[in-house]
Amino acid sequence: MVNLPLFIGGFFRYNIQCKFVGSVLDPVMFEGGFFMTDLANEAMTIKLDYELPAYPKMESGYRRAPRRESKLTEADKALAIKNALRYIHPDHHAQMAKEFAQELAEHGRIYGYRFRPEGKIYGKPISEYKGKCIEGRAIQVMIDNNLDFDVALYPYELVTYGETGQVCRTGCSIALSKSIWRS
Repeated sequence: MVNLPLFIGGFFRYNIQCKFVGSVLDPVMFEGGFFMTDLANEAMTIKLDYELPAYPKMESGYRRAPRRESKLTEADKALAIKNALRYIHPDHHAQMAKEFAQELAEHGRIYGYRFRPEGKIYGKPISEYKGKCIEGRAIQVMIDNNLDFDVALYPYELVTYGETGQVCRTGCSIALSKSIWRS
C-alpha cells in the first residue's frame, strides 16, 4: 500500500491510497468507490443531469473508429455496464444499460455517444466558456481543441491520435467534466 498524490489539471488535489496489482498500481476500492480524502469522496457523488440528452446525430464523412476486439467475459461486460452507469440517475439505468450493452456489442467498448456534445466540437475563445476560474475554462478549451473534427482521428469516439489516444474515456466523462468546471 502506498499513498500517491492525485493531480488534476496539473495541480495537486488529493492523496489516494494505492496497492500494486501485478505490476500495475490501482487505487484501493471500497464499497464501489475509491478510498480517498473526504473531499475526493464528496467529488465522487457528482452525477449527470437527471434528463437524458437526445441521442446525437452522427454526420457522415468523418472517420469512425474500427470495432475493437473484445475478449470480455459476461461478468466483465456486466461490470463495464455497471461502471458506465455510476454517474447516471438510477431512474435511467434500465434504458442506459441496454444502450451501453449495444455499444459494447457493436463497437467492442462503451463510448457513451448519447452524452457526447452534439455536432462538431472545436475550441472557442476562452471567454465563451462558463466557469468560475480561468483554469477550468482553459481545460475546456484544451478538450475542445483536441476533439476538433479537423484534428481528432476519430472525433465521435474521442480518439485524438495514435488509434488509442483519447481525450476522455466516454461521452459521459466529457459531460461530467464540463459540468464540474462550469460550477
